[in-house]
Amino acid sequence: MYCGGGVTASGSFKDLRKLIQESNIPACNTIMGIGVLGYEDELNLGMLGMHGRYSTNQAIDECDLLIACGVRFSDRVALNTEKFAKNAYIIHIDIDKSEIDKIFLHILA
Repeated sequence: MYCGGGVTASGSFKDLRKLIQESNIPACNTIMGIGVLGYEDELNLGMLGMHGRYSTNQAIDECDLLIACGVRFSDRVALNTEKFAKNAYIIHIDIDKSEIDKIFLHILA
């Protein structure tokens, strides 16, 4: 699960946190998505992107399914769109339709 500022801004972080925990889904976040999971949560992989953890970026590189919630795939996260989550099927969930398919062509909207 890849969580961004849209989750925080919409106030849906509690619902997403519950889904992550009940489904046992590892999750990461952008800088604007900090707080969706607590730092102590074992499912929290931390921040990804150019300012994120190496291990979190590796997890994204190796995942086969990426559920992106409230994110915009900024250039600070998806530096190289051809290599970002290259083996993953990406499901992008966002209230703002203009964010869907903005950068990636292999996203399921």
